[in-house]
Amino acid sequence: MDVFETTLIVATLSCSLVAGFVFAFAVVVMPGIRQFNDRDYLRSFKLIDGVIQNNQPVFMLVWVGSIVSLVSASLLSLWHIQGEERLLLFAATVAYLLGVQVSTFTINVPLNNQLQVMNRRASR
Repeated sequence: MDVFETTLIVATLSCSLVAGFVFAFAVVVMPGIRQFNDRDYLRSFKLIDGVIQNNQPVFMLVWVGSIVSLVSASLLSLWHIQGEERLLLFAATVAYLLGVQVSTFTINVPLNNQLQVMNRRASR
């Protein structure tokens, strides 16, 4: 197994873990805490988000690792695959980066940061 294949496997695994996290959060966590009243909802979300924002090492390794490994695999594909396979890998990379990472960093993270500040003000 060469570096490209290893990188592609790591990218596949890490992107799958991120997708599973996003799916579980959207389908289980958010509907679960939605049952709370507003104050308890904000408190529980703050605690969950706090774990992530405190750079929980496993989460950060998988989340950032998915970006690094997928971009690396796409770049390595320039020397290892061609044609339709390369095009599909680039399309998957763009879809993942735009659909998951860019939307997370431009929409979700700023909203989470606002909730963190709002919750601090409410608890004073």
